[in-house]
Amino acid sequence: SEDHSLLFKTRIKVYKRDYSGLFLIKRIASDSSTHIVFLSEIGLNILDLKYKNDEFELVSVKDFMDLRRILYQKNAWQ
Repeated sequence: SEDHSLLFKTRIKVYKRDYSGLFLIKRIASDSSTHIVFLSEIGLNILDLKYKNDEFELVSVKDFMDLRRILYQKNAWQ
């Protein structure tokens, strides 16, 4: 099986701040996971989430966009 990816130009608002960049969704066949990555327009990795077995794992996030308090709320993804 192959890796697949989608790339979108996007703007998001977090804590009353606007960010623009690239939103990458990449399917990783080797471990059956999907990575959801937000990159700045110059390629800086701002947020990296891993989705596998119906669970999200925070791989990395820049301090200025620390979404842990949102991501780990019980109903954040429902």
